[in-house]
Amino acid sequence: MTVKLVNTRNLAMIYIALVVVCFTVGYFNAEVERSPEDVEKLGTHFIWFVFIANTVTILFMYVLSSVGLAIPFIIKNLYSIGYAAKASGIPPLIYFPVSLIHGIFELIVLFLVLRSCIQNIKILIFIKKGRESKRMFWVFNKRLLRVEIPLAVVLLMVGALLEILVSNPLVHAIVG
Repeated sequence: MTVKLVNTRNLAMIYIALVVVCFTVGYFNAEVERSPEDVEKLGTHFIWFVFIANTVTILFMYVLSSVGLAIPFIIKNLYSIGYAAKASGIPPLIYFPVSLIHGIFELIVLFLVLRSCIQNIKILIFIKKGRESKRMFWVFNKRLLRVEIPLAVVLLMVGALLEILVSNPLVHAIVG
């Protein structure tokens, strides 16, 4: 690839701001639907459910990122995290730090999808302007398949393990 596609540091700053805004808007649009004591204690069999649900969602976003359409789904996912925080009834000073134990892995994966999406948009623009060949699009996306998507899947597995084995029991110990 001859053209620098994305400044990762700048994109990370924009992403952090996006996370804060989406979490906040989601949080303030939700209503408290239950008591913190009503949070389910999840058994280890939920690890696979969480992992598969998150992986299918992320793979769908990666497919959409190849043509630049993953961004609305990333925003919706971030919004949903803020919404779920308030809807759970757990105080935010408990919910967010405990959720960050596993959620940091999910947030990193969403950032990787966002970066891929923006890179694909730029590649498509460069191809349209004649600054790059169509081969660049295929080279970039093959690298995603070989390197980045497997990394994302591993991060999601770690996140699912931590969510069920650490975050959920910790919430129960604090508010249960």
